[in-house]
Amino acid sequence: SGQLIIPDSLSSISNDVFSGCSGFTGSLTIPKTIIEIGVRAFYKCFGLTGSLSIPKSVMYIRKDAFNGCLSFSGSLTITNSTVVIEECAFMNCESFTKSLEIPPSIKEINNYLFYGCKKFDGSLTIPSSVTKIGNYAFNGCSSFVGDLKIPDSVLDIGFSSFSNCRGFDGSLILSSNITVVKNNTFFECSSLSGLLIL
Repeated sequence: SGQLIIPDSLSSISNDVFSGCSGFTGSLTIPKTIIEIGVRAFYKCFGLTGSLSIPKSVMYIRKDAFNGCLSFSGSLTITNSTVVIEECAFMNCESFTKSLEIPPSIKEINNYLFYGCKKFDGSLTIPSSVTKIGNYAFNGCSSFVGDLKIPDSVLDIGFSSFSNCRGFDGSLILSSNITVVKNNTFFECSSLSGLLIL
């Protein structure tokens, strides 16, 4: 057990390098030299806590990078330098809080990206750079509040992408460029109470 300290001599954090290292405790600092965070790099690092800030140097966050990091308990900050976040990267990071702002450098919100992140308790901001929201992307993010706004840049929303998002309590504003709303997209979004704008 103890804190994980990553040296700033590294330019990438390789696949599976800390996967299953559940004994590390305390906050995690990603050095400002890191360009890529690999597949399952911090998978099921249960003991990591506090907020997580992705530095401006990071361009790529690979599949399952932080999947199952249950104990991050503050905010998640992703900068405008990150261009790809692969599927399941933050799946089941169930204790992140506050608002979530997707940076305008992101074009696709991939499958299961924030699945089960049930304690985000502020607003969700999806920028006008995003063209696709994947299957189950925000499924179970049950504590977001305010409006749910899908910008007009979005052409495709996947299955169950916002299922069980019970906290949204404002309006639902859908992209005017979506031609099909797929199965269970907004299933059990039971607190939406404002306008439905299609």
